[in-house]
Order: sequence, then structure tokens, then C-alpha cells
Amino acid sequence: MSRVRLKPADLSVVRSALLSTLNADDAQSTLALLSGDLDDAALKEAGVLRVNYDQDEIQAAGFDTQQVLTSFSDASAAESRLKVDVPFRGVTKYQIPAAVGIHIVKMAPNSEVTEHAHPPVDPANPGGALRIVLKGDLDFNGQRYGPGDWFYVPDGTPYSFKAGPVSDVEVSYKWTRDPKPQMERFAVDAAKLSGAVRNPSVIRRINPSLAGMLRQP
Repeated sequence: MSRVRLKPADLSVVRSALLSTLNADDAQSTLALLSGDLDDAALKEAGVLRVNYDQDEIQAAGFDTQQVLTSFSDASAAESRLKVDVPFRGVTKYQIPAAVGIHIVKMAPNSEVTEHAHPPVDPANPGGALRIVLKGDLDFNGQRYGPGDWFYVPDGTPYSFKAGPVSDVEVSYKWTRDPKPQMERFAVDAAKLSGAVRNPSVIRRINPSLAGMLRQP
């Protein structure tokens, strides 16, 4: 069972998301349930998804960023220890341990990143994601992309893409914005979380320390 403690910046992200579906008092009550050591898997089921690891977590996972790191010696460990959440079947993603905000996406043949959009951090300077195909091929906007091809999607713009039918696909993913803000460790499905926290059994799984304070459903 993996545990995680939400930092002040994480709680700020959660609060901002919750305010889109809850009033301020209910959002604050929900935040109070998310203090202490939380169950990572239960958080994910409730709509709080891991999207980045910070430098302290990278070091704690066994990667010394003061030393040379390579795909030959470190990719397998990173794929296991720095895996991030992806809500698409047949698609996995892990963070390169040398930096925050750079990932490798792996897609099975015919798997699809269905249409969605990332909310802009700042409408005046939204940022976006640059993707470079490393292996295999994929379809984006009716165009076939192979190794070396790339595309950039600004945050706030809906997009989707699909792996080709023959082989596995690998894509480099880099979120970019200038000036670069602090990278968020989590993304939040506000509707899913606000519904989940109304269920005492869900809260007990997310935060076992509250088990004695909650009635059985």
C-alpha cells in the first residue's frame, strides 16, 4: 500500500478544482479530510491523479540527479517508480527522473488518447504540451506521425490521437510554459472527488486515520 501526503501546493490545486463544483465551506471540509498520510490508490479512484513527481520524490525513488542518468540504466526503474496516472486503456506514462514535467508515453497498437483538454494555468499565458514520436506511428488531426515528428497543443485546446495498428508507440511528452511555474504533482477530477468524499467508506480508504470518526455507511 503506497502512501502520499498532500503538500500545501497540492491542496491549493485540489481546492481550486473543488470550487468549480462545491461552495467554499464544502470545499474546505473536503480538504480537511485529505490531511495526513493518504492511500495513493484510493486517491486515484476518487479522482486525484498523479501527474508529476517533484525533485524530493525523484531523489527518494533512488535517482541521483547529480549523477549521469540514461535510458539504458534508468528507464526500467523510472517506469516502475515514477509511473503517473493515465485514464486511457492501453496507455502508460512515466516521468524521466532527470527533470520535472518530461515524460515518456507508451501506447499499445490501436490504443487512443480520447478527446480532452488541459485547463490553462493562466489564460494570458496558457502553456501547452510538446509531443515527439520516438517509436512507431500515430494519427493526430488526420495526419500520420512517425519517429522524429512532433506536435504542440496549447492548454485549453481539445485534442486526441491514436496509435497505429501495427506496433507499440513511444512518445516524449514535455509540458512547457514561460516563465515556468511550479509543476503540479496532481490533477483533480472535481466532480468525481466531490461525489466520492460523500461516501464514508471511500474516506476511510483514502484516510484510514479517520476511520474511527466516521459512521459505517
